[in-house]
Amino acid sequence: MVRRSLKRRIDEIYSRLPPPPPPLEELPIETWLAEIMEANAPHHNQYDEDFWRWLEELPDDIYRSLLERIYEVWGTAGLKKLRSEAAEITECVMKVLPPYIDRYWRRFQARKGERDERQRAWAELSAKVGAKVPFFPNTDTPEEIRRRVDELEAKPPKERLGQDWVIKCHRERADLAERYQRWPKEWRQFYAAWRVENEEG
Repeated sequence: MVRRSLKRRIDEIYSRLPPPPPPLEELPIETWLAEIMEANAPHHNQYDEDFWRWLEELPDDIYRSLLERIYEVWGTAGLKKLRSEAAEITECVMKVLPPYIDRYWRRFQARKGERDERQRAWAELSAKVGAKVPFFPNTDTPEEIRRRVDELEAKPPKERLGQDWVIKCHRERADLAERYQRWPKEWRQFYAAWRVENEEG
């Protein structure tokens, strides 16, 4: 009697337990990543260097977004498991990520002239209403960006009033442009090899 009652109680407790979390191979990592990338495409109406900024922030953005989704499935107990499965998760990510980067990069490049024209029009419109907004083309090299910034910074304080944020922004642009000067060529080589391995292999 006691034994049957105890077994019934244990069975009842076990029936209330949630099912075990699915193994990594059953998680839709690639689908999640596709959703994350579609939702976080870089804005193509900014400076070229904003693509580099987006690219530098991308790993952390992906990590946080995937962590939230995996946490929902695995819970707190899955955090250790997540660390042990990191290599496998990275492999899943790399099956999906490169085509998105390539597509966004091509889109960014295709609109370079349009972005430059928008910046020029804004500078001209500002001048008509008496505001002096410095024009920094998207096509500038790091050296040219710095030269324009130096000229702006050398103006008397009254003339560059309110332009400190412009100076800071374009100094960061120059640093990014310099840091990523070789990236387009390196990316073409990497992506060509990735396609051979993943699409034709």
